[in-house]
Amino acid sequence: MTSFLDIWMPYQGLLPEAVLMSAVLVLLATHRHPTMQSYAHLIAIAALSLAQVIVWNLSHTQSPTADGLFLFDTLSFFARSLILLGGALILFLPFENESLLERKPLAVEHPSLILLASIGLMVMVSAYDLLTLYLGMELSSLSLAILAASMRREVVSVTGGLVYFVLSAVASLFFLYGMALLYGFGGGTSFGELSQLAVAAQSGTDAIVIVASLFVLVAFAFKMAAAPFHFWVADVYQAAPTHVTAFFATIPKITVFILLVRLIFLPFQGFYDAITDILVLLACASMLVGSLAAMAQNNIKRLLAYSSVAHIGFALVGLVAANKAGLNGALIYMLIYGMMTIGCFALILLVQRRSGSIGHVDDLAGLARSHPVIALALAIVMLSMAGLPPFAGFFAKLQVLLPLMQQGHETVVLVFVVSAVIGCAYYLRVLKCIYFDAPHEDISLLKNRETAFVIVLVTAFLILYGLFPMVFLDLAASSLAAYGRGLP
Repeated sequence: MTSFLDIWMPYQGLLPEAVLMSAVLVLLATHRHPTMQSYAHLIAIAALSLAQVIVWNLSHTQSPTADGLFLFDTLSFFARSLILLGGALILFLPFENESLLERKPLAVEHPSLILLASIGLMVMVSAYDLLTLYLGMELSSLSLAILAASMRREVVSVTGGLVYFVLSAVASLFFLYGMALLYGFGGGTSFGELSQLAVAAQSGTDAIVIVASLFVLVAFAFKMAAAPFHFWVADVYQAAPTHVTAFFATIPKITVFILLVRLIFLPFQGFYDAITDILVLLACASMLVGSLAAMAQNNIKRLLAYSSVAHIGFALVGLVAANKAGLNGALIYMLIYGMMTIGCFALILLVQRRSGSIGHVDDLAGLARSHPVIALALAIVMLSMAGLPPFAGFFAKLQVLLPLMQQGHETVVLVFVVSAVIGCAYYLRVLKCIYFDAPHEDISLLKNRETAFVIVLVTAFLILYGLFPMVFLDLAASSLAAYGRGLP
């Protein structure tokens, strides 16, 4: 007789997702209760924390796949940990300012949508089947589209949500078409079944396999906002509430990037030779377009949007290098990028003018005179994003650049260096406003301990990484132990 434990064991790796879904159901079922609305964020953070503990415990057991639909390996555990950590940090952030808090654009729905998006992203990074991957992708995309349009009374916000929804649907169509071609050619949707197609792609004898893999890669490029598929990113970032923009700019990008690593360097490693030129194009275009477009921006959200495009290009350089050091560097780069970006948006939310929240770079003028500690924290984040030593961003760039140089990609190295130098210009422009420009309006700080906690945590991480980089590099290497077999 089959016991409950026998049935449950193959699915124990899905326990974190079950915890988050239970929290969503509790929040939605009690959304009209005033007390529940007051504690909705705390309940969501508690659910994310509990899921994080479960993920950590499961990482030592290496739980099996659930009927071949999921693969709970070291990289999926690492990715799910980042998703849960990032979701919790985002939920610590407040709405834009007190005036927006009075409008209450979302109450219980806001943490519920963050949890639903997190569930979808966790399903994506654990998927071992294209259909499972697609379901996770759609769950996260729909939740993110609603979050982007969460300020329902603002036409710009609703428009941004609609733009993201439409373009996300286009990306899903690319993915579905590529998946249909792979299914038609290979006769299955499991990664294990489709891994046999890598031999055909590597030999170059089957153009259908190569075209299908390119369609899937284009869909991922849309989701990561890699150039030239980045045209939605600035409008959506500007339209969404700042805390939602912080989520957009970090967790989905990290998730899709890690998923790309899983697909290319484990079951589909043979596809790499077929798409290597496309990866080079995406990396170079993202670095140049993102850096040059950010130079022309005064709106701080749009600046960070194009900056995120450039950062995706820098991380893709690790995949172009196609060696173990490059993969480790790319994974660490995305971790550092996520922490820097969350810290940057937390600082922007904390600073206010008489006229409202910070919208443009010029609004930060004179911050160092009135609030030197906050100015110093923002300077650390900006210098790290610029990639200047001795901050974490410098080591992150170095760890993807050195493996690339060893592989002899001179053109990509040149584009990398030029883009990094251009990037320094617009980050230093922000510091120039903070330290040297005269304030034209009174600056105040939003009294929010949770936001201060996020800022302290991010700043401490950036400093600790500079002091103890090997701890994080070893973590990345252990997560990628099963990946890149046969790579130098």
